[in-house]
Amino acid sequence: MKKGLKIIISIIIIILLVYIGYRNINLRKIASTNLIKDEQTSSLYHRILPNTVKGEWINCYYSNKSLTTEEIPKEIKYNIAYKNTNSSDNKIAEEKMKNSYERIFGANTYQAVENFIGGCNTYTYDKNTRSYNKTTNEICKPSNIYILSKIVDANMTEDTMEITVVIAYLDKIKKIVYNNCNKDLSICSDILESSFNEFDEANLDPKKYNLSKYKFTYKMVNDEYYFKSVKKAK
Repeated sequence: MKKGLKIIISIIIIILLVYIGYRNINLRKIASTNLIKDEQTSSLYHRILPNTVKGEWINCYYSNKSLTTEEIPKEIKYNIAYKNTNSSDNKIAEEKMKNSYERIFGANTYQAVENFIGGCNTYTYDKNTRSYNKTTNEICKPSNIYILSKIVDANMTEDTMEITVVIAYLDKIKKIVYNNCNKDLSICSDILESSFNEFDEANLDPKKYNLSKYKFTYKMVNDEYYFKSVKKAK
């Protein structure tokens, strides 16, 4: 009887060891997959953020309950495309702008424009050289209000990626974090924290259940994800 019990216990221990080994192997695989997913979601999300000090542009996604690609003002789209060329040259080839624009908003969506604002500078189209040339050279005035955002969820299907972020508005001068601001960031309300020494994206995590939440949707076409819409989720 005792021998039989020992055999049963030995079998159970072996099964547990096999299960733990199997689980650990799969957990490592999951962690690796999630790491790649995190890099991809971060890249997709930050790709569509403007590069400007204009409050109404910076806040364009978060000052609307919903916004589709078609509803984003053209001047903001070209500012975003400029940022993603990773160029601050005085001359930017039209082909480079076109590739950057269509990588974000989809194939055959680009059209030449008379001018656009890149950072704080104006770039004007030259049809002879097929390029955009810097025609003003201004220094960006720093804004008191910054938008902090943190990705809190991401879901992927065969042809869709959904990225959920929470946001807060940070006034570095007054050292106040707000939950809400108006469209151009001139009036903010609902104080979350004040008199802090340091506050960044990591500090959003313990407050994420009290923050405004937005879901960004991307559609896959020919193995590329293109931005389609954003909707306030909370």
